[in-house]
Amino acid sequence: MHRLPLTRSFRFTLRTMLIGIVVLGVLFLPLSQAVRDARRQKNAVAWICGNGGEVWYDYQHDENDHFPRRDAQPPGPKWLRQWLGVDYFATVARVHVVGVSQLGPVTEIPKLRFLTLHRTQVADLSALAMMTSLEQLNVFDDTISDLSPISRLPKLSYLQLAGARIVDVSPLANLKSLEVLRLGGTHVTDISPVETLTGLKVLLVPREAADLSPVAHLTRLEELYLIDGPQDPELSPLASLNRLWCLTLVRIGLTDLSCIAHLTDLDQLYLDGNSITDLSALANLKNLRILRLGQNPITDLSPLIGLSRLEGLDVSVTTVTDLSPLTKMYQLRWIGIAGGSVSAQEVADFRRSPPTCNIIQ
Repeated sequence: MHRLPLTRSFRFTLRTMLIGIVVLGVLFLPLSQAVRDARRQKNAVAWICGNGGEVWYDYQHDENDHFPRRDAQPPGPKWLRQWLGVDYFATVARVHVVGVSQLGPVTEIPKLRFLTLHRTQVADLSALAMMTSLEQLNVFDDTISDLSPISRLPKLSYLQLAGARIVDVSPLANLKSLEVLRLGGTHVTDISPVETLTGLKVLLVPREAADLSPVAHLTRLEELYLIDGPQDPELSPLASLNRLWCLTLVRIGLTDLSCIAHLTDLDQLYLDGNSITDLSALANLKNLRILRLGQNPITDLSPLIGLSRLEGLDVSVTTVTDLSPLTKMYQLRWIGIAGGSVSAQEVADFRRSPPTCNIIQ
């Protein structure tokens, strides 16, 4: 019988073994990487929770709910989770960091989607630049002024900023995925960089921003909030915002409502704490469902008679005394009159008209 030389057989065996090792290495590479990622995440979670923060995993996150589900059950066999830990079966989706002086450990969660920084001692956000999976960022810190690292977050769709040192938002100009921007707690006076964010759907204007002209470019806006800003601002830039369904103009010294008379898709309108006396400009807003007029020197509600979809009306702390214009608005579900001038007799008479309306006193 012919036999292969020993050296040839040995070479064949060694070559086969080496090929097998390479193949196994390729097959197990993703697994080993997953194990390393899980270990890094586990250490990061321990650091975050050890410093007073909180974490939520992907299985606790509901896309249709802003709040994590605490009662959600993690994936994987219970006995194995108890042995290895939940980090080997689930990915951290949301982190809330409080009072820390660095963000390094947080970056060990590369797939993090939601991050909140609250009263930290972090002055430099450069660590966030590598967290390219971030979709939502909330910053409530007085130590941060430079927002340039945020400009490198391509998936960011929600950004809320509040901090005494934040005055420049120009680094945000290239965040084309941004849909929600809240600047209410900043000292930003110039919002011109925002005009390039044409995908914005929600904007909370900073209190010190007097020039609203950049808002005119944001034609996809659905919600706009001006609260405690410069008094009686020029609101003509709102003319192009035909998609608005929620508009808040609170405590800005507003006197004239003609600037919003054409916003006929409005569903909710909040005008508390202004100097409004004439409501005639609201007569054409036929889609209004919620209207708040508290703390305004109004007396006549008759311009509201034609608002057939109005379900909620607040006239608290006003000089309104006559509710009779509302008696045939049977769709009304509630009306607030607390601290106002409506007499007990007027309330009694009104109760007999729209029987389903709840009067809040």
